[in-house]
Amino acid sequence: MPWSSAAGGTLLLAVGLVMLLAVRGPVEVVVLLAAVGLLLAGLVRIVGVHEPAPWRARWLDVALGVGMLVGAGVAALWHAAPLRALAWVLAAILVANGLASIARGLAARGSKARAPEAQGSRARDPEAWDPEARGPEARGPEARDPELRDPQARLGGARGERGTAVLSGLTSLVVGVLVLVWPRLSLAVFALVVGFWLALTGLSLVLAGPRRPRTTSRLVPSALALVLALALAAGTVALHRLDPRAEPDAFYTPPLAVPSEPGRLGRAEALPAARVPEGLRGWRILYTSTDGAGRPTVVSGTVLAPPLGTPPATGSSDVGPLPDAGRPSDPAPPGGSPPPQGPGSPSSTASPSDVGPPAGFETPRADEALAGEGPAPEGPSTSRGTVDVTDATAGRGLGPEGAAANGFPVVSVAHGTTGVVPRCAPSLATDPFGDGASAALARLVAEGWVGVTSDYVGLGTRGPHGYLVGPDAAHDVLDATRAAGELEGLALSDRTVVWGHSQGGHAALWTGIEAPSYAPELEVLGVAAFAPAADLVPLARGVRSTVGGKLVSAYIAASWAEYDDLDLDGLVTPGYVGVVRRIEGHCFDGANALGAFAIASQLTEEVFRPEVWDGEVVELLRANTPEGDVATPVLIAQGTADRLVLADQQRDFVARRCAAGQAIDFREYAGLDHVPLVEAGSPLTDELLAWTQDRLTGQPPTPSC
Repeated sequence: MPWSSAAGGTLLLAVGLVMLLAVRGPVEVVVLLAAVGLLLAGLVRIVGVHEPAPWRARWLDVALGVGMLVGAGVAALWHAAPLRALAWVLAAILVANGLASIARGLAARGSKARAPEAQGSRARDPEAWDPEARGPEARGPEARDPELRDPQARLGGARGERGTAVLSGLTSLVVGVLVLVWPRLSLAVFALVVGFWLALTGLSLVLAGPRRPRTTSRLVPSALALVLALALAAGTVALHRLDPRAEPDAFYTPPLAVPSEPGRLGRAEALPAARVPEGLRGWRILYTSTDGAGRPTVVSGTVLAPPLGTPPATGSSDVGPLPDAGRPSDPAPPGGSPPPQGPGSPSSTASPSDVGPPAGFETPRADEALAGEGPAPEGPSTSRGTVDVTDATAGRGLGPEGAAANGFPVVSVAHGTTGVVPRCAPSLATDPFGDGASAALARLVAEGWVGVTSDYVGLGTRGPHGYLVGPDAAHDVLDATRAAGELEGLALSDRTVVWGHSQGGHAALWTGIEAPSYAPELEVLGVAAFAPAADLVPLARGVRSTVGGKLVSAYIAASWAEYDDLDLDGLVTPGYVGVVRRIEGHCFDGANALGAFAIASQLTEEVFRPEVWDGEVVELLRANTPEGDVATPVLIAQGTADRLVLADQQRDFVARRCAAGQAIDFREYAGLDHVPLVEAGSPLTDELLAWTQDRLTGQPPTPSC
């Protein structure tokens, strides 16, 4: 039997290792390997009942062996059983195997602990254990194995076997519970878990082969396997935890006194130096806006300004590096805005005079102020700390006395996907300015520009957030620029360039479309969109089966169900509502993004029901695709290796807009994926800065069409 166990263990170990290497292999290969592994494990378990053991343990081994054979049959009949069913079968087998191993170890305790006494005269007769006293015929296995010659060594070996059985059982239990925690495993996770279990089982059998290893040698691998399983469990817990980002505080609740029309500043607060690029100054703001249908909203955002004494940029000099090398920021998350989005359609644009005060707003009071978190930096801000701004801050235009001819030009940043719930606002993040082309933004601001970023309604402030709803985002971006001009002491020009990455690229294009009618007083010099989620219908369909596409689809489903009063149960695959709600609670940055991806990886089917692609969702996607004309230079940048916004789809969108008469400067960057396109080392960074400065100096654009 030892040799058969060693042979079976070797095969199991080989199958497990191959399965680990085939994580990204075809479904059929992974499932076939799983079926072979379960078949071998079941046969080894049944054959093992001939080894001495309490009868309860032997019958349990038989039952487990049969269960594994059944599991192998389920795996072999893949086309008749979904991966989720196979995962549950595997979880049941792992848990049962763990309980059996623990029971076997505990059951052996009494019988093996009495081993010396149970041997009768052999245990009490020194000659029975002394080969020299018994003669040459005694030189058999007992003469070669100290554990068979020495009762104490034999007792220690028994204890080692019991410890190994218990540790192996605990490992199997932990891995089994992990599978239960992930009921809808992706193929990669399934292959990792099954391969790990098969390799562990095989290794245990090999180590327990014909030459019995010493107690320590048996315990160490089992203990190591348990440690690895517990580490995997700890990692799972960490992935599913929400990040420490704070929930919106009182700053995001509209004060009693806020100006009545859109684009008016309602509150401002200086940001701590640790949350602002080194050498620059920053604020978070609360301001008024309207959605695409003209309904009043309250939105939050951020403002980034150059050091005191910096003159406004004129475009006459090149943009240099950030002073003191700048504060390194965290890598931008797959800021992306994937597939489909946005209920609502290009709607009626209400002029500022037609829009009444948002619900709950009252006439501004000059004496209303909230306590801030420490002093504000010198410069713009109506006072120190958090303040409620009133009409006393002066004129309706940009700056304390309206638009200043020599004021700071503005780069209005439309941020990429950060989530769909209030806690996911960029202004709440540790690095509020880390989205998209953050390195380019810091360099540009240091040279005399002011950066303004809208959180979008529903992020920070009360929602719902219209994810990929074009007109809403455009109004939020334009009104953030208007409101920033009311920061006391910060004179802004009416000249602005709009940037946006991914979801923000979609918003940037819509901003260019909406600006002439919604904010005619602003002079939009140009629109730069990086990997924009532009052509929403093919974009949504093209990535809907990938993990990233499922994550974005979940954001769309959750957002639209609230925004446009759609039936979430009718939108998503049966049984997916709970998972979609869990993804909705995760923000799309840092460790929280990993948690969102981990949950999305459990979805073995697409988020949306198949029939959705022939109904209302498709119409909403079409309504929110930025097909309108942009009366200003347009730059679209795209990485050829982008796995979220596919390059071919972007080319088709650009070709269609060019055919419609839109001039576009379309640039492709070979080998760059979605996020690397806007990272500091990307060639886009310097090109974007030069393109932006050219807009300020009035240089003629160089469109591709």
